[in-house]
Amino acid sequence: MADTKTLQAAPRSVTGKKVADLRRAGLTPVVVYGPGIAPAHLQTNTKALIRELHLARPGDRFDLEVEGEARPRSVVLQDVQQHVTKLTPLHVDFLQR
Repeated sequence: MADTKTLQAAPRSVTGKKVADLRRAGLTPVVVYGPGIAPAHLQTNTKALIRELHLARPGDRFDLEVEGEARPRSVVLQDVQQHVTKLTPLHVDFLQR
């Protein structure tokens, strides 16, 4: 089994079509959801995300360190939406169990 990867994230208030501004600023929108918890809308640095996702596959575990939270969230990579030609991540879904 692979090692757990660590990723830094921060809460985000921008949703919908305005996330294009986040992407231009070098950030990728992230959603963390799971049974019994409300979805958490976060953002992370795109370059750091690409570095961590390079060899990751759906089902891999991550420690998601969210700004302002004492403990990292243990999450599982659920889905990555990528740009068609650039192959950069547009949006990432994590499942928290």
